[in-house]
Amino acid sequence: MAFFQPYTIFFIIFSTFFIKSIDGDDTGHLHFYFHDILSGKNPTAVSVLTPTKGSAISFGTIRMIDDALTEEQDSSSKVIGRAQGFYSAASQSELAFLMVITFSFVEGEYSGSTLSILGRNPVQKDVREMPVVGGTGKFRFARGYALAHTVWLDASTGDATVEYNVHLKQDAVSSQPLANSTSSFSFSLLLLILSAQRVQMIHPSRNPKQDNLKHKATACCSEMLNANDLCSYSYA
Repeated sequence: MAFFQPYTIFFIIFSTFFIKSIDGDDTGHLHFYFHDILSGKNPTAVSVLTPTKGSAISFGTIRMIDDALTEEQDSSSKVIGRAQGFYSAASQSELAFLMVITFSFVEGEYSGSTLSILGRNPVQKDVREMPVVGGTGKFRFARGYALAHTVWLDASTGDATVEYNVHLKQDAVSSQPLANSTSSFSFSLLLLILSAQRVQMIHPSRNPKQDNLKHKATACCSEMLNANDLCSYSYA
């Protein structure tokens, strides 16, 4: 029984560290405006596939976009990012788009980070909900939903401005510096070594093979601890 005790202690310590790392979630809210421009000399939404029989928004139509995201409803307000991807008319019974879009942020604290949505957008409804399926940078491991509400539409051109409210829930572990994670793991390994040594003193084994295996396990943990400390310093 004494032989398994240090490994049981290690399992409890590591499990506690792992669960603590992923249990705490951060929530957030983003608000911006999406400008879908089909008209003019420099449209930001371009049809790449239009059915031969039907209108520009018929079932099967696909549009590639690089739309501006702004802080305010006015298209001349500060641009904080771009919506890049495509949307397609995916319903034969109503005007509903399949949205495959990444919001790429270029300003503020989220500059360089992205969020991706993938979902159904029945554009004739007042408010549409689509899932956030992931992100990069500060939005790594993000999940949540985006609410879209059309605030302006030019029926003659198809140009539109859409208000987005994005609600996120993000694993806290995604935003932790690597040094913090490695330091916590180093501490767990240190406790494992100390536990193994204590068990060896209190319950000396009469089996030479078990003693040899314990010695090898402790030495291995020591090497991992030293290597992990080097990683901690290099990322600090």
